[in-house]
Amino acid sequence: MLFLQLTSSRPARGMTMLSCLLLILGLACSDDTTQGATDGGQSSADSKASTATYSSCFRQCTKTDECCPNPPCDKGEEAQACEKGLCKLVGCKTDKDCKPIATFKRTCKQVKVTATYSFGNCSVWCTADSDCTAPSKCVVEQAGTTGKMCGTPCKKDSDCTTNNSYCKDGKFCLPKAFSCQKDTDCAGIPGLDQCNTQAGRCECSTDKKCTDGMGGVLGGKWECKKAPF
Repeated sequence: MLFLQLTSSRPARGMTMLSCLLLILGLACSDDTTQGATDGGQSSADSKASTATYSSCFRQCTKTDECCPNPPCDKGEEAQACEKGLCKLVGCKTDKDCKPIATFKRTCKQVKVTATYSFGNCSVWCTADSDCTAPSKCVVEQAGTTGKMCGTPCKKDSDCTTNNSYCKDGKFCLPKAFSCQKDTDCAGIPGLDQCNTQAGRCECSTDKKCTDGMGGVLGGKWECKKAPF
């Protein structure tokens, strides 16, 4: 479970280690130049990820308060729930759960991952470029919702200079972890060691890879499972 966030003013610097780790694995973060963005088992604006399944790392649990470093774990924008023995992102419930980052005001919107699973995403949601702080524009399409987010516009990969990003469909910058073509593209991402070319994103191969990679950062035992479950 995992994602990634930032902007030209670097608001994501204020995000916790947990929220950024929860995006790269499939549940929570956005591009270093994006004003907010989370994802629940699929990457922002990646149409492939919305239909193809992939394997992601989930922390094992017996109760919800084992799902975060500082319980209670069912509160705030990174709220978790222990379901079927694994930690699952619940996210924000109201705008009050979304803490400001730098000068950016974030609000809570539900992202529908599947017919039976949605989670709350704190982001700078937008309908027009005027809702964003320049040079960001209202360009980031979020799979699972009709909302858009502020992000770095681009026409080619060289326009994206942060967080090992590429230019998604000639529109906005997105981390390369969500558009891999080969296993080596996934090097250095905790728990994720291979490329699922059908889904177009990095995934885990074994429970041990997840526990070695994520356990070393967040502790606990982790399971490699098809996402979203």
